[in-house]
Amino acid sequence: MERVPQFKMDGDLSLIVPLSQGFEKILHDFVLLAASRSGFASDDSSRMASKVSGLLQEQLGVLPDNGRPAQLQLILTHRPGRVTITTKIAAINFTQEEHFQVQAGK
Repeated sequence: MERVPQFKMDGDLSLIVPLSQGFEKILHDFVLLAASRSGFASDDSSRMASKVSGLLQEQLGVLPDNGRPAQLQLILTHRPGRVTITTKIAAINFTQEEHFQVQAGK
């Protein structure tokens, strides 16, 4: 398997998507890309994406139904071996921050 090139410097990535059909795939791919470029193995990256997606699934039941999908803002702060994922849904005043670090010895 070819090694994924890593980020050259620390930084932030941001994505805003409507919470409508298919947003889970966009979220999953975005987290996978950022995590792998930060030095996480593909299994770890996939677990991170699943964890964030699971947290969002819990919030979907409390979203207001005003005819327009709420907006999800995802901010990934990355540095080698570390990622912080901040998830925001302004419509319900929801903010969640998750910290991940590459495990020693991997």
